Amino acid sequence: MSKSETVPWKRLTAEGFVVVVSILLAFGIDAWWDGYRDSERQRSQLAAMREEFSDSLNGLDEVLDSIQQHADGVDELILLLNGAGVSEVEVPGRLLGYAIGWRTSDVSTSTLDALIASGDLSFVANDALRKSLAGLPAFLLNLTEDEILAMEFAESIMSTFLAREGLAEAAALLAPGFHVDSVRHVEMSGAFKFFHSEPRTLYLNVFAEPGQDGTLAARVTLHSITAPAREGLPMRTQVHFRAGVPLASQISAMPDVEFTPPENAEMPTTAEQIYKIFFHGPAYQVIERAGVSGSRAVSRMADQLPIDREPAGARMLMAPRLVELCFQSAAQWSVETKEAMAFPIGVESLSVYLQENDTGAARLFALVNTEDDGETFDARVVDDG
Repeated sequence: MSKSETVPWKRLTAEGFVVVVSILLAFGIDAWWDGYRDSERQRSQLAAMREEFSDSLNGLDEVLDSIQQHADGVDELILLLNGAGVSEVEVPGRLLGYAIGWRTSDVSTSTLDALIASGDLSFVANDALRKSLAGLPAFLLNLTEDEILAMEFAESIMSTFLAREGLAEAAALLAPGFHVDSVRHVEMSGAFKFFHSEPRTLYLNVFAEPGQDGTLAARVTLHSITAPAREGLPMRTQVHFRAGVPLASQISAMPDVEFTPPENAEMPTTAEQIYKIFFHGPAYQVIERAGVSGSRAVSRMADQLPIDREPAGARMLMAPRLVELCFQSAAQWSVETKEAMAFPIGVESLSVYLQENDTGAARLFALVNTEDDGETFDARVVDDG
């Protein structure tokens, strides 16, 4: 005998519906929870990035204020150096510090770097903002490299200029009636630096002895004395520059140099191209055009340059813009030949016969040649007369 059973389809259907809804609800809750956590993480990351950028922005304001203070100090230093006789001027250490010690920016991007590395930057909906954020680290890296290069330029060129002129002026003070014949064997042992914007004192020492034919042979050093970092340690004396300065009672005759001015086609590189790379202000953008061929570089000096001193007629011994014309021409050879910027580390001999304004309407050219693939250069300034 058989027995039939009735299947409770309604109850099973209801239970199955509840199970399916429960599963879908669980998935929905998980998805919502994941979305909530992602949203919270995104808000947290954006808040951290905003705080980081705000701190960096405040820091940049301080850097800009510091750079402006340094620029004002350099202007004051130039006025002081050129506005008084060399025997009268006393340069405060803070002004020399402005000329050499510069601050650089330090923009932190650790939160942004983490977002880029994890791929979470994609949650930034604004396409333009997302692209800008993605490119910011590379932009800041290039900016930092430019700042470091500018700072190295300031330390090497500006401190060298101050030392070169100071060595010559100190030697001239020692022997009134004698003239600086040249500056020789300039040893650049280390840039004179300032720390924490504190003033420092420069020490110039001159020793002279009789030379040949009624000349004097002066030896000049520039050094500093630094207090010890910890009590009980000795003071540290460091020599930054040394040079020999021959002094003569008669001004040396200016040598004649055979020279045919080159055409513009032989100097294809323009000032606009050069000073996209070189870090010089308008008064020291001294090259108008330049050309490099083999071991030789030639450049024509720009005319109608802005004044580089006040009063405009104040004279200096070492003709700084003519020296810069030689330095920059050698650096241009390095840029075009080696694809690298180069800075001078020493000068074997420097003789100045005329200042840049002593040649009237004649145009000035720098002739630079290297016989050892850029290790050393022989440079001279000639006119087209």
